[in-house]
Amino acid sequence: MKLMTEVYCLRNEIQKMETELWNLSVKNNDMATYAQRFQELTMMCTKMVPEEEDRVEKFIGGLPDNIQGNVIAAELTRLQDAVRIANNLMDKKLKGYAVKTQTTRGDLTPNIETTMGSNHHSNDRILEVRM
Repeated sequence: MKLMTEVYCLRNEIQKMETELWNLSVKNNDMATYAQRFQELTMMCTKMVPEEEDRVEKFIGGLPDNIQGNVIAAELTRLQDAVRIANNLMDKKLKGYAVKTQTTRGDLTPNIETTMGSNHHSNDRILEVRM
């Protein structure tokens, strides 16, 4: 029995998909799009990633470096688990960026002014932090 891709897909189309899968990675922190496209391509490029472990390894390879190490450390054997953990880590990463952005741009940033202390030499400056 031949696979559906062998019957209905032209060889050059499969090669294009294999190239896309080979180069696929998370773009613009969009984990959902990456995971969806990865699963679509692995269904079509079955010779490239024949086993579940191969799919997990390839999926992890397309993750950003700061997430990749944590997913590798989990020693996962199922793609579903790798996708779930990667999504959770990406959410935490994005929440961390949001908090950093808010503190650097929002009201939480201390107002730092340079003032001259009356009991100090004129060359000494004291930083006063007002919250």
